[in-house]
Amino acid sequence: MKKTTTNRNMRILKIYPQCYPRRYNEHVNLPLIRLSGRWLEQIGFKIGGHVQVVYESGRMIITKVKPYRKK
Repeated sequence: MKKTTTNRNMRILKIYPQCYPRRYNEHVNLPLIRLSGRWLEQIGFKIGGHVQVVYESGRMIITKVKPYRKK
């Protein structure tokens, strides 16, 4: 993943196409954002953890959360 770092608290990431098959010989491309790296672990996003994604037009906020447990 190629990234440009403008400061230690910001990452500029590319939005990739993700191809999903539909019917025979048909597919749709949907946007995909990949987040990976030691920096995620360093800020508390551990493997197996859960996150909440809150979104609005042009913006996403990703927050670490405790896993939801059904009662």
